[in-house]
Amino acid sequence: MWTTFLFGSRHVGALWYYLPAALLVKTPLGTLALWAAGVGTMVAVPKLRPAAPYVLVPAAVLLAAAMTGSRDLGVRYALFVPMFLAVAAAGVVALRRRWARVAVAGLVAFTAVSSLRTFPYYLPYANEAFGGPAETHRQLHDSNVDWGQDLGRLADRLEQRYPGQRVWLVYKGSGVPSYYGIDAADPLAVPPDLVHGLLVVSDSATAKADDRLGLLLRTSTPIDEVGHSITIHRRP
Repeated sequence: MWTTFLFGSRHVGALWYYLPAALLVKTPLGTLALWAAGVGTMVAVPKLRPAAPYVLVPAAVLLAAAMTGSRDLGVRYALFVPMFLAVAAAGVVALRRRWARVAVAGLVAFTAVSSLRTFPYYLPYANEAFGGPAETHRQLHDSNVDWGQDLGRLADRLEQRYPGQRVWLVYKGSGVPSYYGIDAADPLAVPPDLVHGLLVVSDSATAKADDRLGLLLRTSTPIDEVGHSITIHRRP
């Protein structure tokens, strides 16, 4: 059975509230505020109310259907939510109040700054309320953090800071480490007492570590991180 990782805890099976929770983590705070304001405006303003069934109802129905899925892997299963709610958010300017336009401009700017601050690590984005990209792996895993984008960065880091050192790698992804010049062995294929040197583990693998990997991690010391998706440990 598939397991779910959310807010630092593992769960057996899917969680019905996973997608809303993941969206809460992965969406900029300014955007969340714009969505809320847009929904409220669309419901409250008479001239916008007729459009509500065409914008809000489909988003709610599709999200409810997606929440019944058996695999909690990422917010990509709810990408339609931002599209519908962006339309709702645009309705805030229909208030034709100066303060509304100023507020919208401020929230858009806040969203832009929040996004730009993550450069160049856009994929593991989390908003400031959840600690930003560096803390995303403590809240979510899999495609919310890692699509294999950091193998190249890992190769550069190993060459620059740890040349010639023994490397053991547990990588959560379909990339081929050797393609990037990473010479690493699988620490799960040998007895734990033979694993010494650098233990490199994808944060998504750490989130769902079994007893074997858990033992290796508990007896190692984190010394570096790559792209907010891979942690380098040292095991004596």
